[in-house]
Amino acid sequence: MAHMSKSGLSDRLRQAFERPFSGWDFSSADWVESDTPWDYRRIVEDHLPGRESLLDMNTGGGEFLTTLTGLPPKVCATESYEPNIPLARERLESLGYHLTAVSNPTGIPFDDSSFDIIINRHGDFDSVEVERCLTPGGIFITQQVGGLNAADLNQALDAPPMNDANWCLIVAVQQVRQAGMRILEAAQNIGTYRFPSIESVVFYLKVIPWQIPGFTPDEYADRLLLLDEQISRDGYLDILSQRFLIVAQV
Repeated sequence: MAHMSKSGLSDRLRQAFERPFSGWDFSSADWVESDTPWDYRRIVEDHLPGRESLLDMNTGGGEFLTTLTGLPPKVCATESYEPNIPLARERLESLGYHLTAVSNPTGIPFDDSSFDIIINRHGDFDSVEVERCLTPGGIFITQQVGGLNAADLNQALDAPPMNDANWCLIVAVQQVRQAGMRILEAAQNIGTYRFPSIESVVFYLKVIPWQIPGFTPDEYADRLLLLDEQISRDGYLDILSQRFLIVAQV
């Protein structure tokens, strides 16, 4: 496959950047992320029997929460990313779930011991607040995106590194323990994202705006052209993916 001219690339990348996206559903994305050795959904559902209340922190558009089976009678969710809040509210409240918009993970607006289980998939959390909101014996399950995630993409584009480059399993485990929770399970996985085209790279940077804040295709046109040439030669671009899992109990 021959690579595009710079003018042709600019038009196609602008179209990719303007492609509509809402909520937190990546089923339409054309990149592929390698699987983790654990199954987050199965782990969550395995801990649901016998629970009376659940909080889904940073629910996105509520996409994952609404696919879980065996949910307890009381289900609440929080979301901090403004574009997701109206989508999540419409989806969740129609099912009788309560959504609360939050701006800071250090101030969850719930009483002490409000939930038997708190789940968090790729969202910020404060371990002290999580512990405070869990009932005695309550479970915290989180899958996190590590600070090295896609760091090589920033490097390739000569963009500033992520601010949370040190965020990893060891750091999170220490914080969870210091908050008074016991670690039941902890695991980390280094994998890849595989991008089939430079357009898919640009779309990724559009929908993950904190990877390169303020990203536009025009600003990074020269490096994107070089990456396009690499993809044309190899047929794909692999970028580092970092995930880690913690299951903890009060």
